[in-house]
Amino acid sequence: MVEKMNKGEMDDQTLDQILELASKPVLSPDFENSVMKMIVGEKRATAEIVAFPTASKPSGWLVGLPLAACLVLGIWLGASGDFSDVLTTSATNTSMASADQLSPSGVEDIESLGDLS
Repeated sequence: MVEKMNKGEMDDQTLDQILELASKPVLSPDFENSVMKMIVGEKRATAEIVAFPTASKPSGWLVGLPLAACLVLGIWLGASGDFSDVLTTSATNTSMASADQLSPSGVEDIESLGDLS
């Protein structure tokens, strides 16, 4: 039984055997009354409510600014035709492959990307 406990393996029967060895606590006859008196005597906790200021809504142009930047970047990258000015040559050659060069699972492709250094 001790060997199973040390290995972290314990089934229901082992747990029942351990619980049978434990002694049952002896309660005084007025135990229930004393517990009920303690419960009644406790004060209830009161919560302090803290009001946080509400954030103002951002204006429309502030929300649209990142979207417009993404659109301009997409147009610029699409019009340039290649990414040589954005990525290094070794990164573009390794990461851009034709469909017949790719493996069905993609695991080999991910491992080859780790060889960029």
